[in-house]
Amino acid sequence: MIKKLAGNIRRYSVLTAAVTGLLLGANAFSALNVISEVYEVKASAVNISGARVTVLTCEECQRISLKVSDQATRFVVKKNGKVDDVAKADFSKLLMKLDNRGSLVVVFYDPKTKVISELRLSL
Repeated sequence: MIKKLAGNIRRYSVLTAAVTGLLLGANAFSALNVISEVYEVKASAVNISGARVTVLTCEECQRISLKVSDQATRFVVKKNGKVDDVAKADFSKLLMKLDNRGSLVVVFYDPKTKVISELRLSL
């Protein structure tokens, strides 16, 4: 009788631990927050004007307007596997003079604040 009771206690302990783990796991997943959203578009779909960037996310869509922050936004140019940080003015000039057919821009931004964390131009 004592062995049977001890066996049942072990089974209930394992079951309780498993249920607790599942509940904790569910809570951990519910605590996940989206910290960045990303668009990858043709370079011709991006327009930089002052502290704003507009992005045409699809041919039928309206442009979305995002903010640029001097402190938070990183401008990156990737060419032949080499990645360089550049100034916003240089990025903008390069974007305007490109033959845009093969160039892509990846836009990383915070969906809550609409502030861009990174603009990456791939040549």
